[in-house]
Amino acid sequence: MPRPRSGQASDRRDPEHRSTWRAETLLALSAGILPALVFLACHRALIDDSYITLGFAREVALHGHWGLISSRVSNTATSPLNVLVLAAITLVVRNPVAAAGVAQVCAAASTAVLLGRVLAARGLPRWPALVAVVVTVLNPIVVSSTGLESALAVALIAALLAATVAGRAVVFGALAALLVLTRGDLVVLPAVLALGSRALWPRWRRMLGAAAAVVLPWAAWSWWFLGSAVPDTLLIKMDFGGWPKLGRDWFFADGLVLYLRMYPLATTISLISVVAGLVTLAGFAARWLRPVRRLPRLRVPAAAPTSPFALLALAGIVHWGVFSLLGVAPYHWYYAPLIATLGSWVSACVAAVWHRRPLPAAGLAVAFTAPVLVFLVTLGTSWQVMPITTNWGLPGQYRAIGTAVGRTVGAAGVATPGEVGTIAYYCDCQISDSFSDRALVLPMIEQARFGSGLAARLWRLNYARAPHRLEPVPTVYQMSTGSTAAGHTAAWPVFSPWNPGVVAFITLDGPLR
Repeated sequence: MPRPRSGQASDRRDPEHRSTWRAETLLALSAGILPALVFLACHRALIDDSYITLGFAREVALHGHWGLISSRVSNTATSPLNVLVLAAITLVVRNPVAAAGVAQVCAAASTAVLLGRVLAARGLPRWPALVAVVVTVLNPIVVSSTGLESALAVALIAALLAATVAGRAVVFGALAALLVLTRGDLVVLPAVLALGSRALWPRWRRMLGAAAAVVLPWAAWSWWFLGSAVPDTLLIKMDFGGWPKLGRDWFFADGLVLYLRMYPLATTISLISVVAGLVTLAGFAARWLRPVRRLPRLRVPAAAPTSPFALLALAGIVHWGVFSLLGVAPYHWYYAPLIATLGSWVSACVAAVWHRRPLPAAGLAVAFTAPVLVFLVTLGTSWQVMPITTNWGLPGQYRAIGTAVGRTVGAAGVATPGEVGTIAYYCDCQISDSFSDRALVLPMIEQARFGSGLAARLWRLNYARAPHRLEPVPTVYQMSTGSTAAGHTAAWPVFSPWNPGVVAFITLDGPLR
């Protein structure tokens, strides 16, 4: 009997359709409750970089302006898609922080529904998708980057996997482009999935066409109006290099070791699903590759119910390897793709075990989720700081500083003390920093585009529309970070778990002559 076409009344009255709708609704509601409660607890503890994104979203939503401050256009939003999503929600809720909470909840619900569909399509139960939500969206590392693009990336990765399993090349291409707009390095994930999914190969032209149709309009607009197709943050982050900490420099490749030393409990809980995913993936590969004798058969078998999840996990590992080669600093939200891909794989393993032996699967689900949930509960209902932070001051301290500085400087320009996001958001003033004032990035731009080789040619193309000269924002006041409050117009003490036992001072001086 032919199936009814999508959208027909008989399709909606079909018992199977109603059952699927009920299951997905229950998944979405179940997946959204805990992230909503966590956001209510943590919304006043957002890290400094989150407020950079929220500042962009506020400017876009309320003023139609792309920048961190109202007097300058800047192209330092690393995730333009996240800014646009938050700006769209802000238009409705009128508050960027609340918009971040709505986005977090929607990302969790979408992740559960999409992974549930993939599990069902592979003949597995849907409910382990909730395990994936707990070990990814509620993972302490991902929660600590609330307001940034991590949760959005998790949802898009789930959508990409669903498109892969369904063999929908056009949808896959569009989602791959959205991942690129979420953060450029995420292109590694769809690249690996596309190479490993033969069902997509016959329609590769349509796939690439769909990707181009999504990403090129934004790239062209950004290049023409913002002065570069690639955000300036790529240059800024590359210029930072590693982080000096605990007597040595740390990079992305070994950054998790640094977090284990600084935040042992939060990081250990964050990595339970990652380690379990690596171990089970190695076992999966060993089982299927043991009888292999010829190189062309060295691939994950499509017949295995969990094979798409295994391929996704492999993509996450490849992403980690590529990012490690770039030598960037170990910002904790950079590890979200590894957590998302291996967390999804772990949930598929739970589903596969449940299919054969429900009781051990339930035990595995509890083993993966209970540590995360118990840890989050122990943090209380009103967090003062995220479980993992690399800021010099607490969010509440920066909020108070930003509010006080805003009252003092008014419309005058003020030079940044270093960490600019929270202070700029609550100051709502003309603060000068490389993230807000492109004039301060021009030396890096000039160095990049006047080099030699292919990289320099690409930088020249990227910055062909960027100005060669730009006067910095005039600063009447100067903020800085020092070890004493003496001799300054105003000073505020700051401290955080990132620098245990150290109290620094954010100072304000001016007007400058």
